[in-house]
Amino acid sequence: MKESSKATLFVVCLLVLLVGVLGAIGTITKSDWGTFVPDLIVGVITAGGIAGLIALLQMRSDARRQHEARVSVAYEGALDALTRIQTLDFRKVQEDVMSSVGTRLINLYEAVDDELVGAWFEAERQLGISKALQASELTNALAADASVDEILAASEPFHRWVHDFASRVRYWRSGRITKKEMRDTATDIEAVLRKRKQWREPL
Repeated sequence: MKESSKATLFVVCLLVLLVGVLGAIGTITKSDWGTFVPDLIVGVITAGGIAGLIALLQMRSDARRQHEARVSVAYEGALDALTRIQTLDFRKVQEDVMSSVGTRLINLYEAVDDELVGAWFEAERQLGISKALQASELTNALAADASVDEILAASEPFHRWVHDFASRVRYWRSGRITKKEMRDTATDIEAVLRKRKQWREPL
């Protein structure tokens, strides 16, 4: 049952119960029905207003909890995707390496419904693609018998970006990143990628 239907049912039941209780009290006390009915009407209206207010507050509280739950799920999904791409094989990596991360970031942006967050995430996604392609190029330029240290060094800028971005996402989630910082980060990333002719206009 929808939350609005539950709230409506709650108000109706409360009013019916109130009318019944007041009617019983009037009968038991042998009240003057000439004044009892107006008093009953006033009581019902007052109770209805209070019940309606309670129902409205409950609906808003439920909506906030549902919204927070959606954001939490999307947030955990984004961090999980960032963790998974740390194990990429850069000898095989292609540009779509960031597709899973991009999808999770879109889910998180849609959950919070904030255009500034969306612009920041998009800039970071494109920076991640740039770092991944760079790591792939450097890794594939290594000799076939390259050491583990050499391979890690070639992909280090990408892994550093993943670590830094994941940290920024955690800071954002805890309210430790301001709107100005998000805006400045997105602007700076776009400027760097445009200079490299790697920026793609978001659809």
